[in-house]
Amino acid sequence: MIRQHNISTTTASLFRMTLITLTLLSVTASAQIIGLDTDSDSSNYNYQILHEQSGFRPFGIGSAMAPPTRKQTVQSHNNLQMTLTNAGAFAYATYYWSNVTRDPFTGEKFATVHYPKGMNIRYQMNGTMFLGAIVDGDTLVSIGINEMHADHGISGDFTYRSFDHNSTKYDPEANSQLDILTEFTDTFLVYAQPDIRAHKPLGLKIEQKSMSWTGDNLDDFIIIEYKMFNIGGNYLKDMYVGFRAHGGVNYHAEFDYTLTQIDDVVGFIGDYPAPEGCHFVDRLNIAYQMDNDGDPLGRSWAHYSPRAAVGMRILSVPSDDWDVNYNWSAELGFAGPRYSPRKKPIPGKPYRNNLPHLMMGLNDAELYYYMSNREVDYHQLDVANDHSLLGWIPPPKELTNRFTTNSRPYYMVSAGPFDLQPGEVQSIVLAVVGGENVHVNPLDYARLYKVDRVQRYLDALNFDELAMNARWAGWIYDNPGVDTDGDGYRGEFRVCESDTNWYKGDGVADLKADGPPQSPVVRVIPTEASLIIRWNGYRSETPKDIFTGIKDFEGYRVYAGLDDRRSSLSVLAVYDRENYNRFHIEEISDGIFDWVNNENPFTLDSLRIEYRDQSFRPGLYTKLNPLHVGDSLYYFEKHSYNVSDLCCEGEIHKVYPNATDPGTDSSLWTEDDVTMEHGEPLPKFYEYQYIYDDLLPTLPYWVAVSAFDFGFAAGKIPSKESDPTNNMTMELPQTSADTVAFYNLDVYVYPNPWRWDANYGKRGYQNRDGLEIKSRSNRIHFSNLPKVCKIYIYSLDGDLVREFVHDFPDGGPASMHDTWDMITRNTQAVVSGLYYWVVESDKRTQMGKLVILK
Repeated sequence: MIRQHNISTTTASLFRMTLITLTLLSVTASAQIIGLDTDSDSSNYNYQILHEQSGFRPFGIGSAMAPPTRKQTVQSHNNLQMTLTNAGAFAYATYYWSNVTRDPFTGEKFATVHYPKGMNIRYQMNGTMFLGAIVDGDTLVSIGINEMHADHGISGDFTYRSFDHNSTKYDPEANSQLDILTEFTDTFLVYAQPDIRAHKPLGLKIEQKSMSWTGDNLDDFIIIEYKMFNIGGNYLKDMYVGFRAHGGVNYHAEFDYTLTQIDDVVGFIGDYPAPEGCHFVDRLNIAYQMDNDGDPLGRSWAHYSPRAAVGMRILSVPSDDWDVNYNWSAELGFAGPRYSPRKKPIPGKPYRNNLPHLMMGLNDAELYYYMSNREVDYHQLDVANDHSLLGWIPPPKELTNRFTTNSRPYYMVSAGPFDLQPGEVQSIVLAVVGGENVHVNPLDYARLYKVDRVQRYLDALNFDELAMNARWAGWIYDNPGVDTDGDGYRGEFRVCESDTNWYKGDGVADLKADGPPQSPVVRVIPTEASLIIRWNGYRSETPKDIFTGIKDFEGYRVYAGLDDRRSSLSVLAVYDRENYNRFHIEEISDGIFDWVNNENPFTLDSLRIEYRDQSFRPGLYTKLNPLHVGDSLYYFEKHSYNVSDLCCEGEIHKVYPNATDPGTDSSLWTEDDVTMEHGEPLPKFYEYQYIYDDLLPTLPYWVAVSAFDFGFAAGKIPSKESDPTNNMTMELPQTSADTVAFYNLDVYVYPNPWRWDANYGKRGYQNRDGLEIKSRSNRIHFSNLPKVCKIYIYSLDGDLVREFVHDFPDGGPASMHDTWDMITRNTQAVVSGLYYWVVESDKRTQMGKLVILK
């Protein structure tokens, strides 16, 4: 593997600035660059063009106006986490900003794309938006980051909103769990073109809204809507939009440097087999990037192996007839040779000589050509094979092998054409999509990949999850089978083995998800060797689904794990309401009949009322023994497991079994109706509990509670579950800090003695995720601590070895516990010996001994 540090300039910008520099060496003044100071620092962002056009503004060297401030935030609520900018770009690394980008909710550091959540695997996309159009016979292209900025009274700040009632950003106008909104414009005159002219803006204001959801089938993509306002007064003809990605796939990257593997691969999926079968295919048109082999650890996968693919799918442009183009390029190192597939010239489509084998154009005309060329390049790994019979120019033979997996690839996916009249408003919609488990066998690459025979290896990859997530992104944008505008057209469906499946919507944007119920409010009460998991489900059970308009709550799942990775969680207990699916015979096509379920589940009581039989038992009626009602036939199946008993202490049970439902009008609630144990008044009727017992007090446990619904049968949408990590809490099954204070309990230390030969790491007691250096992962634990205290470690001679503050004045998880990493105040590992510990609080001072044996 080759280490390569990130570069602080994009490829397009570098080549543009290189040509500018070369030109300025020979031309110190030009009619088009009047007033340019050739002695100025060329590392500045851009050069100023001193002539202005009406409504447009210059900035750069010599300008009184400084470049607008770039800002960045993080879309971090689902399984795919990504940085966003206010300048027409996303998934950018932090080298473009003066400060590390932090999650505005948690303060966690982020750069580009992290996927899947919690694994710290980074997919460096540096996604950039390109907009091109023909304006009065001139070809113009505007580029995000370089030429799109906040202007004309636009602050470029980010606004956050959520449809989750539990969120501090709750807004009934929100489309998703987290909407992030900002604005920017393409109205600046910026000198960034190697053809030595000012950037000519298209005159657009763009409102950007990114949206993310959580829950099964919903949390592996982020949808970004770009609403374009033509404020410049020009007729923008034959517009195209492009999104470029470049960079590398990293794992557990630090923020002071980037460990980039020069072995990445880009590709494109046009059609993909539909999961319904019957030889149907889904048209996806998604471009992706991935690691070439998933970085196995020997003959197996490690938890840090980047086995996923992350890509971009254009969901919509303002046209009824638009094409998708895909082009890729690869470079051998930053300054090395480059190559991009190129079609042979044909009448009406001449050869474009924009420097040999360089994908990204060096001026507006070349960039526009790539965005509008109506090409889909062959796969990067297939570059060594001859494609000349299909109209492609052969690559340089001496470099062919090196452009497969020893290069840094780039790609652009683009779509159009469409027009934008002066004053008109139209939208472009993009989905950034992830898919896990693309790499299946750790040995596939070594065994199957041959530079001149790549198909065996490509066939061994599994893009099912990427394809399914891309499909769901399209369905959220335009809900299949839903007549949004009321014109009678619901989209398109297909029939497979007598099963009808709607797979396309009516072409009108919905941006609605049949999302899961909101996560319940959770708190964990620690006791000796057990954890009491308490939650309130008022906001999980009472709201209506924004997609279906009904209350579709079905049940809860309680999870636990030994670390904070989602994959480490296991189900402890389930509550599932008792209800049944009802199937009936329906003609699904001419003369074809089948059993169909297009109704929501029925409770047992509702069925007994409908059939006027208080002893009605739906399980008696099967396909072979259906229920006859007039001319209709029905049979029933349990909707799920129907584990609905809430009375047993050993399972999920109600804390206040005699409480009654006070309704949803909080103004009518009385003091007897509510509990304040979650910091706000919530109805006792929705308070639940599960006791997780027989635990090791020395181990931390991560626990969570999810809520799930019963889906939407009419839309073929399965049950959705909230993300367990939304309320995941770490706690130790030890005496709580409040109990420690009340009974004035003594501090104790473990393990004592600490033994080198005890193999605490291998036994799972420390460094479970393997991220720490072994010698720095050792821990000695202090328990029964006061909420606020100081801890001192002394040698036998009385020398201070280490001191640290334990500060949890408000209590909370693990407020009775802390650890020492066995590192001295001089950052050295401690040696074997006898040590004294002192815990000092405002109430008293405690002292003890501990032994370390190495």
